[in-house]
Amino acid sequence: MAWIRLTILMLLMLAVAGCGGDSVPLRSETAAQQAQMMGEADVDAEGSAVSTAVQDDTVIEEDALAEERQQVEQAIMEADTARGQADEKIATQEAQLRATTDFVPYVSTSGHAEFDGHDIRVYLPIYAGGYPVVLNSVLDEVDGMAAASRVTGYLQRVWTLFDNGPLATVSVRWNDRDNSDYLAGGWWVREAFGRDELEAGSFVDGPELRGPLPNSMSLPLRGQAVYYGEAAGLYQTQTRVHCTAFPCDIPSPDRLVGEFVADAKLVANFSRGDIEGCVGCQQGIRFTRAAYDLNSGDIERGGAVTEDYLFWLHRVGFLESPHTKGTFAGDLTVIPLGGRTAGYGYWQGRFSNLSDSAGSPRLLGATLHGQFEDESTATRFTGMLSAESETFGGGGR
Repeated sequence: MAWIRLTILMLLMLAVAGCGGDSVPLRSETAAQQAQMMGEADVDAEGSAVSTAVQDDTVIEEDALAEERQQVEQAIMEADTARGQADEKIATQEAQLRATTDFVPYVSTSGHAEFDGHDIRVYLPIYAGGYPVVLNSVLDEVDGMAAASRVTGYLQRVWTLFDNGPLATVSVRWNDRDNSDYLAGGWWVREAFGRDELEAGSFVDGPELRGPLPNSMSLPLRGQAVYYGEAAGLYQTQTRVHCTAFPCDIPSPDRLVGEFVADAKLVANFSRGDIEGCVGCQQGIRFTRAAYDLNSGDIERGGAVTEDYLFWLHRVGFLESPHTKGTFAGDLTVIPLGGRTAGYGYWQGRFSNLSDSAGSPRLLGATLHGQFEDESTATRFTGMLSAESETFGGGGR
């Protein structure tokens, strides 16, 4: 199936340009940009990734994602081989069916959080009874516990919030000397009104992630910064009967719902003005099944299982217009290790408006949304990502 392999490789090669407005992903770029990005991602005769070194006067920048890039390309080759062994007619008809069937619709949204050093208030972009949904840890806390912070001098806590409808998991990290220095992120889920479906969304928010970067702050013009962090979110898998003839059976109502968490590594290249990254390249993606009681807010979690998937965040340029400075949005590809079918999605985020000691944005936040499928299941996910520069967070995790 050469065309499938070509399609996936093209996804990895292309940089997705940023856009104006409200961080909506663009899906096109000029042919010259495509050729440039494809050239940067070529591999040598031994199959190892060639460093995308950028000559900037006398400074040569190493490709900080070289190992991850090679891992992704190998996975694509295995997936292409495995897919080619399937019956071509049924595979094509299954793909057509999947393209027209929305198994588990997610609402891709954002949220706003306010923290006073003790309690969190989350404003969700959904309505209940005609009113905007606001969850408050004082009134709506179902569970809460302290968590380890990746940044020295910061505290962290995770809340489960519920108020007769949406259920949310929210994590907040804050400076123990300055309560106004905080970062909040999480996801929410509820039953769709009038439908036997779930809808969900994710968000990441904090004072340093609001509005465009100030005029007083300029992104570096040279060099690069590596960001390490974590992605977390919600997933839902719906099963269906194995397809041996066309048309395939309709999806079954059986659903598995749970949470995922994974390491994240991103590289911002300020010489080129772009960013890319990988979720799960270091330690894999850990999926935990969970039973959500949307009548009481209780969550019963099972054991975590590390699956052989990773999310490749395609290279995308920074936006520089006055109202979108420091934001980015682009595609992601779900890469299965071991020869399964790949998936797709998108990501969008922004840099902090505070700099680290090296002059780079000290952290970034983003949301992720996507899906992947095989012969018997369809899985969709939504989540958030936060990552700190090596200088601010310590790096090397």
